Amino acid sequence: MGWIDSIDIGTFATLLLVALFAPLVGTIVAGVLSTRQKIIALGWFNSFCIFIAFLASVVLGFSALQGVSFSISLFDWIVSGSFRVDFGFSLDMVSAVMIVVITLVSLLVHIYSIGYMENDVGFNRYFSFLSGFVFSMMFLVLSDNFLGLFVGWEGVGVCSYLLIGFWYRKHSANFAAMEAFISNRIAD
Repeated sequence: MGWIDSIDIGTFATLLLVALFAPLVGTIVAGVLSTRQKIIALGWFNSFCIFIAFLASVVLGFSALQGVSFSISLFDWIVSGSFRVDFGFSLDMVSAVMIVVITLVSLLVHIYSIGYMENDVGFNRYFSFLSGFVFSMMFLVLSDNFLGLFVGWEGVGVCSYLLIGFWYRKHSANFAAMEAFISNRIAD
């Protein structure tokens, strides 16, 4: 296995958490600053957060190619008698490939969006929504149970609604966002 043998499971777990929560850091920072005047550096900061997630995802992807798979449980989410649902995440070959694809495409979208949204007054808000979308996709893919998958799915739905209706002053954007939201509710 080469260099993979020298890495312990704790390091893989840390990389998984970095890959997952780096976009959330960008979401929170952009969300806190969303009502302020446009900050171009915020777009680069969010892109950097996605880049960090991409690097961690690539290392995890190479480890999955070498046969590494694992689950981590952060805490008990629901406990009732003998029934227990953990709040945790898992990595296998499929999820490793997915997070590499998600972070690569998202990194390119983030970098492109810096120039595309440069003159928009909602620049900060846009990057909050976009990074939230990435976090929700990562949460969905890496979750180790159906409850976590559902939370990720709903996060993707909410962020889709927010991104589609980003220019909320336009009637067409409001209509499209509502249409997507209702379609998502019916499909669920």
